[in-house]
Amino acid sequence: MTRVCPTIIDLKFDEESIKGLERIAELQNSSKLGTSFIGIGQLLSIVGGLFVPSSSAGTAKIVTGRIASATSNKVADILDSSFKAISSDMGQTSYAVHTSNWEIFFDAMGGFDKISLSLIEREAMEQAMKHSSNPKQYQFWNALQAGCKPNAK
Repeated sequence: MTRVCPTIIDLKFDEESIKGLERIAELQNSSKLGTSFIGIGQLLSIVGGLFVPSSSAGTAKIVTGRIASATSNKVADILDSSFKAISSDMGQTSYAVHTSNWEIFFDAMGGFDKISLSLIEREAMEQAMKHSSNPKQYQFWNALQAGCKPNAK
């Protein structure tokens, strides 16, 4: 059940609360990044295979060369180079899709959200305890720890 956040008039955050909000934002970004990497890894294992077949050892050199020579540290550039170097035939891709352990994949994807939510609840609980002498900040952190959502119905 989603709880509606309370209306707190004239809520002002102190420095410790602002740091707490920054930590929560960092946790959310880390969770998004983690799920992105899991998804990219799964896609690479399906499209490129878990390994480059021995019959195309030259491809392995091309892949490592392209990754090593990428002029930018951007993940997109590296992935683009990798996808261009590694190509698999339709049969290999179909087999990779069929044999992938999707249950573990989806558990891993959901795991980031569960861990992130747990850490956010912990941060909110710690902030509520730190702000027990400030009723408005305490109410905010206590509501966040209890799982309130803005504009929930």
